[in-house]
Amino acid sequence: MDSDLHHDFTSVLVLDVVAAMQRYRAEKTQANSRDLIRSIFAAVEGSVWLYRQHVTSIAKSIEAITREEELALAETAYLVNANGTVSEQMRFIPLPALIRLTTRIANRIDPRTETRFDIPGWESFQRAIAIRNRITHPKTKSDLLVSERDVDTCHAAFFWLLQLTESGMEAVVSAFRAYVEEMREIFEKLKAGDPEITALYHRAQMYLDE
Repeated sequence: MDSDLHHDFTSVLVLDVVAAMQRYRAEKTQANSRDLIRSIFAAVEGSVWLYRQHVTSIAKSIEAITREEELALAETAYLVNANGTVSEQMRFIPLPALIRLTTRIANRIDPRTETRFDIPGWESFQRAIAIRNRITHPKTKSDLLVSERDVDTCHAAFFWLLQLTESGMEAVVSAFRAYVEEMREIFEKLKAGDPEITALYHRAQMYLDE
């Protein structure tokens, strides 16, 4: 997804949250409370999807992702039936695990941005997921009741998640640019016949040819 589409996609999601928040503040009904939480999590899931796509794309380009991680993030498994036919099966990663895995890869690309999850923001996010799950998959009438504290928890979790994904994407872009610049300098030195770089290149070639 290019930057313009990214911006448009994010804008729609965030503006939906803003509109839902305005309705909630104007009239704090249960219906408006639930609509706000649903809008928040639509934006959360969209943001996490962009985060995953962004980090995975850069990680692949600089070989900073394992094959197992790549397969897991694809959320697809392949099964072979008794008749030998291969079928595709979706395997969805729970949202918290998806965030942790994507962030682990982002931190690998730029270790300076090590993200901590033993903080109030992450705890609020996990509580917010429980609230969303309760109103999205209600079993009793009480499951549909949303308190002001529930709304505040989801609101705080939303902004924490936005900060996490935006800072993570900025970090991997910065690291990728530094990687590209380093590769350019190596290439220029190789073209100029720098003895140290040339020797390293030949050793690498010998290793690959073995």
